[in-house]
Amino acid sequence: ELCLIPPAIVELEQDRLDANLAKWNSYGPPYEITYTFERVCECQRDYRGPFHVFSQGGEVIRVAIEMASSEEEPISRPHPRAVPSIEEMFGSVQKAIDGGVAALKVEYDEKYGYPMALHIDYDPTMEDEDEVYLVRDFTIVTLEQPSEIAGVDFAAELKRLNDNLAKWKSFG
Repeated sequence: ELCLIPPAIVELEQDRLDANLAKWNSYGPPYEITYTFERVCECQRDYRGPFHVFSQGGEVIRVAIEMASSEEEPISRPHPRAVPSIEEMFGSVQKAIDGGVAALKVEYDEKYGYPMALHIDYDPTMEDEDEVYLVRDFTIVTLEQPSEIAGVDFAAELKRLNDNLAKWKSFG
């Protein structure tokens, strides 16, 4: 019989998730970020990583594979679903809490609240079905969307520039 996390622990993990998600969202969440993501598994390197990730607006935009040593076999591109966004990692934690798992261990970043280390064991009787994620080298590139930086209204600025261009052209 599958042994699930006790209800008191589920409640504690939900409280921890809620608090850290609120912390993450208090930053916007950040518009553009970079981080290194690694999955710990007995799987192919194009799925395992480590990967350098660029995320914009909560979506993974670019992924590059980090070469750990010259002895590793190079790969041209990562598996398309290899790298979750920070938001998707929060979703994995919520899904584990809601769905009942055998074990859940999450280490959250103290300042920003994102999951730095995540271990989900769905079934202790099976090998290598665990999800284990590691996030490091997290950097905020841009906190807000460009249209909101320093109170600049880019749509209004574009209209002003186009109006001035029309005036300039009218002078002949």
